[in-house]
Amino acid sequence: MSVDFAIAPAEIQVVLNQFEDDRLHVTSPLHGIDVATLDTRQDGYRCIRIAGPGAFEAPSVQAWGATIDERPVYADLVECLLFSGIVPYANFEAFLERRRMLQSLRRGIRFVPDTNLFYHGFPVWSGLAGEEFLVPGLVREEIVQGMNRKYSQEDLAVLRRSTARGSVSLLDEFLNQRTRRARRATHLARASLQAITDEAAILDCEEPGTTDREENDARIVRAVRRAQAARQRVPVVLTADQNLSALCEAEGVESFLFTIPRDPTVRAVGFAGLCRWLHALAVVWGVIRVNNVLLFSEWRGRIDQRYPFKVRFLHGSVADMCIRDLKLCRALGGLGIGR
Repeated sequence: MSVDFAIAPAEIQVVLNQFEDDRLHVTSPLHGIDVATLDTRQDGYRCIRIAGPGAFEAPSVQAWGATIDERPVYADLVECLLFSGIVPYANFEAFLERRRMLQSLRRGIRFVPDTNLFYHGFPVWSGLAGEEFLVPGLVREEIVQGMNRKYSQEDLAVLRRSTARGSVSLLDEFLNQRTRRARRATHLARASLQAITDEAAILDCEEPGTTDREENDARIVRAVRRAQAARQRVPVVLTADQNLSALCEAEGVESFLFTIPRDPTVRAVGFAGLCRWLHALAVVWGVIRVNNVLLFSEWRGRIDQRYPFKVRFLHGSVADMCIRDLKLCRALGGLGIGR
């Protein structure tokens, strides 16, 4: 008999600790994708195998949710690796060198992140202090606007027609819950934004946001150019979007274009990195399976926002021990004892 229990993303490691097998198998049950195999080590995990682009080219995967922008793609896996910090941008070291050069300027600098950097978790894993960021108001608006889309009965009917055999019932958890786009905005982009909200400065774009992404980019660049002319700290736009980089160059705005790795190699993974990766995969695809546990990022009956994820233990014996440990960890955490 299966057992469900709500958890916080930070508690994923407690769940992984319950497995007797030292090998982890990660799959996407809705799409029938074999995502990765990892072996447990004392200092983390060793990646034995990870899905490549070919895993996403099967006709059944290509057809899944294609008409409602839900189809899984290889870029999802890479984005989740970026978000977790397991894999950095391909030219991240070049950025760090550029940053060192810019920090010698008398006026100082502030980095202006594009929306896509928040989906990649850049503010969390980059090592930059929150006060180094200047966040455009339009970027915050774009993230918030993406958070409110939910599945309809018609959407789920489309997904059921192409869901892997034996996993159709999992879609019952998604009714009136966030779509793929909304999950990414809520659990990835907003979480990255919240990590620097208290320290980052806000760039007033003056012009209101639109539904046209390219026009929003143009308005952000104009706002950066005004900030540049004000002779305060030099604003430097950070993006992984070639079009925005080209626009900055055309407008005389300092920028740095990150390169997303096309086919990243993953060997060793730390404990925290793996948990963030599993968290991100569950966000993008709604649910993943790790050994005999399902991890949901959207599910019916969610009440306590401290525990936005849900694990479903497919074997009750493991569930009893894990839930006991989770409750114990929460009780100890509630005591407020510092190190």
